[in-house]
Amino acid sequence: MTDDMSLSGGVLNLLKRMAVDVLAGWVFLAVFLTTNNIYLATGVGLPIGLGQIVWMISRRQAIEPMQWMATGLVVVLGGATILFHNPTFAVFKPSIFEGCLAAMMLRPGWTIRYAPARARALLPRGLMLFWGYLWSAAWFALAASNLFVARVYGLRAWAIYTNISPLALLAVLFGSGMLIFPPLVRRIARQRGVSLAAPPAVG
Repeated sequence: MTDDMSLSGGVLNLLKRMAVDVLAGWVFLAVFLTTNNIYLATGVGLPIGLGQIVWMISRRQAIEPMQWMATGLVVVLGGATILFHNPTFAVFKPSIFEGCLAAMMLRPGWTIRYAPARARALLPRGLMLFWGYLWSAAWFALAASNLFVARVYGLRAWAIYTNISPLALLAVLFGSGMLIFPPLVRRIARQRGVSLAAPPAVG
């Protein structure tokens, strides 16, 4: 990853937390596809979700609000799925999480703080605002698509889709950013006669 689009610790931490959550999701998927029993798969996923929090607490790692929320959703909706023998609760879990993540991304300019100083100095603010809203729209669309897939194609298709689609979306968004922004920063720098090797002027 080039310096033009390197990410700050905040975004990296969020992605690390999501990567940890992927483990529980893939275990859930493996058990469900093997047994075709969503209640057993949910029961297996519950202790993994809780174990992640316990492990982080034991290592005195900071637990971000989104991580607490994700664990709460696993416990509450996973428990409701088993207790009421209704898979609808499990189906809504990823959509609620992704919807909340998308809502957080509606904050104007959230991408600006994660951009390196050079990009903040050269890229138009309107473009950075648009990029943040585009991320938000993409995650809202993903949240809605989970429910659509579950309703139209069934639980097995939903289980596969809901575990693969967030990773695919991240790859598309980050890949698009890498294709768009570094060349754009270099082009604007040339137009303004700014040396990218010089310290940026931000403010």
